[in-house]
Amino acid sequence: MFLAFSCNANTKTNKEYIVLKSSITENTTPKDLVIDSVIDLNGGSIELPACSTLIFEGDGSFHNGRVYIDNITSSIVGGYGIFDNIELTLKQNTNNPAKSSLPYINAHWFGAKSIDNIDNTNAIQKAIDAGHSLSVPVYLPRGYYRIYKTIRLYEGDMLKGDDIGRITPNHQDGATFIRYCGNEQEMVSVEGNNVSIENILLASSSLYLVDGISLKNNAGLYFYMNNVLIANAKYGVNCKLMKNEGFSGCVWDKVTIWRCVRGLSVDIGKDKGQYVTYNCFNNLYVSSVKEKGIYLHCRAINSCVFRDCLFDNISYGPAFDEVYKKSEKAAIHVLNEAKQGSVIVDGGYFENIYYCKESEPSSTYDDSLSSVFFINNVNMSISNVRFANTRTIVNSRGIDNVRIVSCIDNGYLRSQSTEKIPICKANENTVFEIDNYVFVENGKDYYSTSRGDIKYFKVNCIR
Repeated sequence: MFLAFSCNANTKTNKEYIVLKSSITENTTPKDLVIDSVIDLNGGSIELPACSTLIFEGDGSFHNGRVYIDNITSSIVGGYGIFDNIELTLKQNTNNPAKSSLPYINAHWFGAKSIDNIDNTNAIQKAIDAGHSLSVPVYLPRGYYRIYKTIRLYEGDMLKGDDIGRITPNHQDGATFIRYCGNEQEMVSVEGNNVSIENILLASSSLYLVDGISLKNNAGLYFYMNNVLIANAKYGVNCKLMKNEGFSGCVWDKVTIWRCVRGLSVDIGKDKGQYVTYNCFNNLYVSSVKEKGIYLHCRAINSCVFRDCLFDNISYGPAFDEVYKKSEKAAIHVLNEAKQGSVIVDGGYFENIYYCKESEPSSTYDDSLSSVFFINNVNMSISNVRFANTRTIVNSRGIDNVRIVSCIDNGYLRSQSTEKIPICKANENTVFEIDNYVFVENGKDYYSTSRGDIKYFKVNCIR
């Protein structure tokens, strides 16, 4: 048995509050509620009764107002635009939990369409706002969605696309693709903690002008990404935090950052943001980045783990740009203002990590500006990593403890070299230990130092 509701939009007065009555009681099993007419609220509100499924048939839809649903409602059946300019939210009563029983909000319900010439900004944002109000994920089905303004995610929001397997530059057919075509500062603004983004391809229509995702307003806590590709941005993810805020507890799985100036930038300085701690990056792929794959700079940096990550073409080949000739280029650059910090690189592959248009760097280029890792006041453990066509592995700038274990170095593509390339460029405060490091070609010096003697150096096995 169904509850059916029809309404002639012309009979509604402006800003009228409507409550749909039903015969449902606490001892009655909720029935389905069928909406089969266009209901224009004219800026008003409507409260729907408790029902099992909210079903939209024919022209059934709500327009221009606010719709309250009960938390008992466990599913919605409908197509494009069933909530047109609608704020969807829960009924507010003392016995109503804050979380809806709905499994998700479909952005198609709010009018998002995979059509090339449509601006989907408002539709996607309305869906996100509904998901936030109901505390459920927002689902954006596979397709191509243009947006012209920044999409905003707030505390606890979850945005998910279709899972087609890992999204990469060479595997993106069938993905949920958000194409940014505007001129604001970022494609997506994350403005609260505990935000999740999954199975999304996010790219700008123009290169290097806007950030992919900005983290601000204390949004750097527990930011989770899984199977996300960010492309054509200035900074793939830019952490814009204020004093006493941090980038912490974040987990990224199978994230790809491609064709950006920087991959992840957490540049919150000495006197602003306080900490970068307990972050885990699994199967991260950073490619064709002009300057730095990862840049972390703040007062205290601890327990950041990079596990089985791939970095290639950092300021090299397709990412080469004369603009960055005098800046430091690295796969991972950690500038810690405190005297102690820790970074772990466990497994992975690093290839083409130095400033070079093709295989031969310019003879006038300062080779000290390229390194796989730049570190300052960090305990760094590098294990089970393979390097190919890289220069210096570690450039130690502060009080650093560097340990390299079970790594293979394939050397670098350079026909002539005026000086030996060291594994570690050290200073008098550097502690450097190697245990099982293998050269395949083009042997390197163990270390070099420009001022004073290295504090401690130990080699267990190198060949």
